[in-house]
Amino acid sequence: MDNGSGGTRCPGRPPLLSDSELVCLAVAQALLGYHSEAQWLRNANKHLPAVFPYLPQRPGYHKRLKAAVPLLKHMIRELAMDSDFWTDTVWVADSTNDTLNGQLDLARHGGRTFEGVAVRVTQRVPAMTVDIWRNNLTGAAVVRSLIAYDH
Repeated sequence: MDNGSGGTRCPGRPPLLSDSELVCLAVAQALLGYHSEAQWLRNANKHLPAVFPYLPQRPGYHKRLKAAVPLLKHMIRELAMDSDFWTDTVWVADSTNDTLNGQLDLARHGGRTFEGVAVRVTQRVPAMTVDIWRNNLTGAAVVRSLIAYDH
């Protein structure tokens, strides 16, 4: 995912964390089951400094995530178009509601505003999409299952 697929950037100093890195962090947070942004950022600072030399504080991370919802949606669409499910008559998200609520803890989003809930939900859907896309590419027997990735 390149930084050209998203919104427009205001003039001024470029961010220290690219949009692509932000999306990677958001999806990893959902895949690894971190419900708290503060806890996730502490863990990422401790264990991923070589991968992400700069991580914003929690308020900045949340602000960037809210602004990145269109980019996360774009990522979902790109992954879906690259799978056999793009022409499927049953949408992937519709057929995996239990997965979203169970394994990805959609019900425990923790958002207090509409934008906060939208960020949490949009953050978890790419995590599920990545897993299903990978299952599809590797020829897994059951493509729409995330049991192998359960945490």
